[in-house]
Amino acid sequence: YWNDWWNAIMLVDNKNLYPVQYLLLQLKSQISMLRDLQFLSGTGSVTPPSESLKMATAIVTIGPIVLLYPFLQRYYVKGLIIGSVKG
Repeated sequence: YWNDWWNAIMLVDNKNLYPVQYLLLQLKSQISMLRDLQFLSGTGSVTPPSESLKMATAIVTIGPIVLLYPFLQRYYVKGLIIGSVKG
């Protein structure tokens, strides 16, 4: 599943093997914690950028796929054609 971070929490012990979804969840919760701490301390003049940081992590996550797809497209199309020809 593309958005499954629960299995990573339950099954993976090594931090080097966590999936990207779980790392994004950790980043989101850390930003939320920083915002709450600033609110409680009374220094609410500076707020951490939540939406822009989410968008930046999405771009970083999608980046390798976008960069590799043009180079691997011919193999993907060739595999589709070979798999579709019957007989």
